[in-house]
Amino acid sequence: MPAHTWPAGLTVSGKFYFVEEARKLDSYLVRLDAGSGEPGKTERVTARFEGGNGYAAWSPDGKKLAWFGFTYSGTLVHIRDLTTGREKTLSFPVAPGPFSPQWLSDNRTLLYRRGSTTGEQELQSLRGFDTETGESRLVAEGVNGFPAATNDASVIYMTNIGSGYRTITAFDTRTKTKRLLATLDGPTFHLAVSPDGKSLACVVIGKWTSRRLLFIDTQTGQVREWGETQARGIPHNRRSISWTPDGANVVIRTDNGVWAYPVGGGERRLLLRTDGPTADVALSPDGKTMSYTRTGAQYDLWVLENFLPSRE
Repeated sequence: MPAHTWPAGLTVSGKFYFVEEARKLDSYLVRLDAGSGEPGKTERVTARFEGGNGYAAWSPDGKKLAWFGFTYSGTLVHIRDLTTGREKTLSFPVAPGPFSPQWLSDNRTLLYRRGSTTGEQELQSLRGFDTETGESRLVAEGVNGFPAATNDASVIYMTNIGSGYRTITAFDTRTKTKRLLATLDGPTFHLAVSPDGKSLACVVIGKWTSRRLLFIDTQTGQVREWGETQARGIPHNRRSISWTPDGANVVIRTDNGVWAYPVGGGERRLLLRTDGPTADVALSPDGKTMSYTRTGAQYDLWVLENFLPSRE
């Protein structure tokens, strides 16, 4: 990924020191062995462009895998046909931000968030990127907080900044109407819609930094509490919470691993132990393979010499 630099100092002899920070992203795939309960071998999604790929996502039919490449000239989306192994690359309109691009149920559209600033107001919209034509279309305007969409993007759920992220609104993209779904007793930055669209999972931050997993009925707004998640390290951005394809578990990434929480209650189960920051955890539609992105940074100290004009 493109690097950032900042000055470290200038010596009396004319040597200029500066630090270069290169952000690194790589998406990985790991096979989950249902029999042993242990993950299999982990491998990178692609051997090309190490450190510049991330945020892999599966199409709903399981036939395509998309991930993003970051270059100095812009963002690319790579799409692999998992049946033939063929890949194609398209220019993507924006670099994925806190809202992770999401495949829609048509198996060709990636939903992404785009923002612009007018004065002191930040305007957000959700748009659909057609992976067949490379064109984009508007799906919803006036999006705030951390949105979550149904598989067909017919309903967008979002937390509201004005309420301190304590209220959740449902926006119907077909009728252009909004309704208050639920008011929580603490802020939430993590929403995920169940595969059948009937339940919304969220992690609420309570007193003493506790993290509680809640389920909200998307029709009635009724809230059911699963309990304490012990997920102290759950980040505030990107895809931190998702569902297993069968809707039986909610998957949460934390600072020490990826865990599955059974919707019906019971003990959580470790899916993958991680040794560093991870993002965008997702299971393939058959539930047998997990994709995730490992994030990090490399810092290099450089010195620039003989660049000042001679005093003579």
